[in-house]
Amino acid sequence: MVPRNNRILPLQVQKDVLSRFNPEADIRIQKKQLVWTGEITPSPVSLTYKVKIVYQLHDWPKVYVLEPELIIAHGKVLPHVYSTPEKKLCLYYHDNQGWTPSKLIANTILLWASEWLYHYEIWVATGVWNGGGTVH
Repeated sequence: MVPRNNRILPLQVQKDVLSRFNPEADIRIQKKQLVWTGEITPSPVSLTYKVKIVYQLHDWPKVYVLEPELIIAHGKVLPHVYSTPEKKLCLYYHDNQGWTPSKLIANTILLWASEWLYHYEIWVATGVWNGGGTVH
């Protein structure tokens, strides 16, 4: 659960800002959660990825790559994902230093997902993860 010591931005505020970032994305608020589905292209030479962000108040945003399917490089375990069937991305520490509910998803989670995908593409090519973080 997200600590409650920060001002929590309403879902509608998160939705409004995300819609300005990518007007073609599908953004919905349903059952007290925001679901953003859109495309991210991490660099000019990158693939375009279809990504879904699910955020429920008082919880952490969850990020999934829907397309293309993430591949395993060099027989290694895919780094910085949670062991779920959906391969939820690990983008930050859950220690209030990374993301808090007072921060905009468009300015944090969306950019961190793009950075993760950038490092993922390098990892696929080289077998080396240069994106930092800790071993899961």
